[in-house]
Formats: sequence, structure tokens, C-alpha cells
Amino acid sequence: MFPAVRWGSTVDRDAAAGVEWLLRAARQDQPDAILLLSIVYANRAEVRNTAEAERWLRRGMELGLADAETKLNELLAGKTVGTSFTVSNGYNFGSRLME
Repeated sequence: MFPAVRWGSTVDRDAAAGVEWLLRAARQDQPDAILLLSIVYANRAEVRNTAEAERWLRRGMELGLADAETKLNELLAGKTVGTSFTVSNGYNFGSRLME
């Protein structure tokens, strides 16, 4: 996939639509989607929902996702939930996630 398309720089960004797609994948226990969805719920003002972020992070912990516990602790401490995590294919999401 071309980087410009992958990062959405050539299409309109719609946080609510993005959340809907992440929800579809997270409901199927896709680990990357669970972490990304919880980060978006914790950090993006237009879709912020800390209860849902906590719920998905707890689900991630149930599935054994290493980053889920760290991010849950950040959330419960009232800190910004870190946006960096390593997805299943080894790619590390960083600061571009919240652009």
C-alpha cells in the first residue's frame, strides 16, 4: 500500500467512521484493532470515551496483549495514553497515529 493512502493523507479523515471500522475488527478479537481502538477512545477529542477505552484495554489484557496493561495503567492514572505500540506484524505505530 502506498504510504500516502495508508496514512489517509489523500482522503478525508472521519474519526467516527474510523472507529466503526476498528470496532468491527476489535469485536473479532483482532489485537492490533483492540489496542488502536482503545488509544483512539482515550485520546481523540471527537470520539473520546474513557469507559470504552478501559473496556477494550481490559479485553486486550484478557487476550494477553503486552501493551494493554501499560496503557490501562496510564488511562487509570489520568495520563495521556501512549500512542506507540508494536502491532502483530512488528510495525511500531508512533506519533502519526493521532495526527
